[in-house]
Amino acid sequence: MAQGLIYNPKGKAKEYIPDGYALNIYVGCSFGCRYCYAPKIMHQDKELYHIVGKPRKRFREKIIQEIILYKGKKVFLSFISDPFQPCEQEYKLTEFVLGEMLLRGVIPVILTKGIVSDKVFEIICSFEEAYFGCTLTSADNDVALTWEPKAPLASLRMDQIKRFHDRNVHTWVSLEPVIYPGEALEVIEKTHNYVDEYKIGKLNYENIGEKIDWKKFVDQVINLCEKYGVKYYIKNSLKEYLEI
Repeated sequence: MAQGLIYNPKGKAKEYIPDGYALNIYVGCSFGCRYCYAPKIMHQDKELYHIVGKPRKRFREKIIQEIILYKGKKVFLSFISDPFQPCEQEYKLTEFVLGEMLLRGVIPVILTKGIVSDKVFEIICSFEEAYFGCTLTSADNDVALTWEPKAPLASLRMDQIKRFHDRNVHTWVSLEPVIYPGEALEVIEKTHNYVDEYKIGKLNYENIGEKIDWKKFVDQVINLCEKYGVKYYIKNSLKEYLEI
């Protein structure tokens, strides 16, 4: 398929959706996470990137033309922006996309720190197959806020995941970046009853990451996931420590 708004991701991103595609709905993200990699990829000033999210040009017109080509395919929302950041309340583009995906038989794979509206919740629950995930760097609200200052509380995200799980939507958590290994393990301890899968990756581009015993952490996180019988994926950034 020709690449347009929906594209075939590569590299580290492909690990999140190895059997599908991706769609970035907004440009920029106002959650302002300290570890965000998007401004570097987009060659934009970090502070400007985090002021406010904006719709992509002629988005509705273009996506209607493209989405019909992806029936039965998985499409990831989103890599370089959050699909449920505050500007979604104004533009409702993610809501629009999900409605079109439902109509066209496209499978959504969602990753967000945002909180969805009741209307969007019901749309997602209407899919025969859908995947809803949240990024969690800590189960402690105060710890999470130091790295994700404008994102919804970790506790709200966890409540939301459970809500989807209770409606039989496949749930997952991105434990990436792992900033404090103990906090990441605590996320699993607190959420394993309603999370179907964890995807786990290391902290990059921060000095604190150089001080972490990644080998010890990988052993601990695998043992914990296997203890609870939950599915997990160790990203390539951590796989090298499996062989040490």
